[in-house]
Formats: sequence, structure tokens, C-alpha cells
Amino acid sequence: MNDSVGKGAGKTRDIIAASVELEKRRMALLLEEAQRLMAERDPTALLHHVCTAARPLTQARFVGVGIVDGDGAIDDFVAVGLDEAVVAELRRSMEANHDHPARGVFELRQIVRGVNPGGDPVAICLPAAHPPVHSYVFAPVASPSHVYGWLALVEKEGASVFSDEDTQVASTLGAMAGMAYENARLVAQLQAQADELREHEEQTDFAMTAARSGVSYRDLDSSLVELSPSTAQLFGFPAGTRRVSQEQLYERVHPEDGPLIRAAVQRAIDEHGEFAL
Repeated sequence: MNDSVGKGAGKTRDIIAASVELEKRRMALLLEEAQRLMAERDPTALLHHVCTAARPLTQARFVGVGIVDGDGAIDDFVAVGLDEAVVAELRRSMEANHDHPARGVFELRQIVRGVNPGGDPVAICLPAAHPPVHSYVFAPVASPSHVYGWLALVEKEGASVFSDEDTQVASTLGAMAGMAYENARLVAQLQAQADELREHEEQTDFAMTAARSGVSYRDLDSSLVELSPSTAQLFGFPAGTRRVSQEQLYERVHPEDGPLIRAAVQRAIDEHGEFAL
């Protein structure tokens, strides 16, 4: 009897140790994925990272991430484990079917977890071409301030349902993905604005170069002057010159105009007024 109790206790310890080890590996993978997500600047590539990370972490056969726009249409959708034709059909059906579980995730910011004993994908609003589905988890992809979409874990490998731990992993991945996606979108917007500003500056400088005019400015606490490309060209500085000293500018002024220019600059500084001759 004691032998039997001892063996049972040993098995229990082994199970607990294996469970603890699994959670340690999951945590390490989650931390590694968090670093990868925060470094990613391409929003679609970021969604691929989330999908590929979720499969080994939860043993989900299929994983998908959908990003939804303000009108409820799917703006971006990535799935792994499915044929491309099925992915395209899945996206269309999700956009058309307002009863799909993913809608509640996006609209109510809550996790949806369920089972589908018969495995019929149509029973849970998936296209008939989708492989059988017996279990699923949908978690929000959200930052603290905004819900961007959902993360779907579909068909647990080796089990009939996703566990509480799987659901927690999905929730954590969704939160990490939401923050990373928000950052990636912000970086993309800033890059687009910078590109637009650069193009505007290039057009403006082209116009000033054609008109043989330019722009320069100086911080009064510094002797350095910032030059527009057209100004640098007018004064004969090498291409790419953007900053010179005030004295370097004076050296390129005609000797007869030098005293007038110096006096006008000093008067503008003293009177906090416009530079005028």
C-alpha cells in the first residue's frame, strides 16, 4: 500500500514538474516574442510574427490575426496553417458574417472561447472549405486605448479544448501585438509625413534655386548659421553644406557690401527686428 502511495506521489510530482517546466518555456518564448514584436516596424510582418509564435505556444493547428478598420471591415488578415484559397474564403466570410465570434472580440473587447463538438466549421460561421474545428479561442489585439482586431487560435493539437493557460497566452500575445501594432503604425505614419515634408522641401528649394533666392537662420546664442540648399549654392559652398559660421558667410560677401551687411545684421539683433538693408 505504501509502495503504491509512493509511486502515486512520485507521478504527481513529475506531472507538476513537467507543468512548471512547460510554463517556464512558455514565459521565455513570450518574452522573446515581445522583444521581436517591439522591434518590428512593418505592420503585416508583425502579424506574421504573432501567428507563428502562437502555434508552438498553444499547440493550435491554425492561427489567424485580423485587423479591423473603423467601419468593421477587415483591413489586414494573416493566417498560418491554412491553404491560401481557404484563407481568402475565410476573410470574405468573416467580413460578411456579423455573427462570427470574432465580432464580439472586436466590438466588446472580450475573449471568446468555445468548443464545436461536431467539428463542422459552418456551425461556427466559418466557410465549409475550412478544415474541421472542435475548439477555438479569440482574443483582442488591443493596446490600452484601442482595439485593433483579434487573434484566433483554432483546433488544439492533442486535446479537445484550449486550456486556461492557452487562453492566457492568447490574451497576452494579443495585448503585446496591439501595442506593437500601434507603434508600427505610428512609425509608418511618421515616416510618411517625413517623406511628404522632404518632398515639399525639395520642391520649395527647387523653386528658390530657380529664382536665385534662399533661406537661412541663426540662433542668437550661436555663431552658426543654418542654410537651405539654395542658399548654400548661392554663396558657393560645397553641395551638402547646411551649417556655417557667420564669419564664413561674411567672407563670401563682396568687400564693398560687407560693412552694410554686418551693420544690418547687428541692428536686427539689437532691435529684435527684421533684417533689412
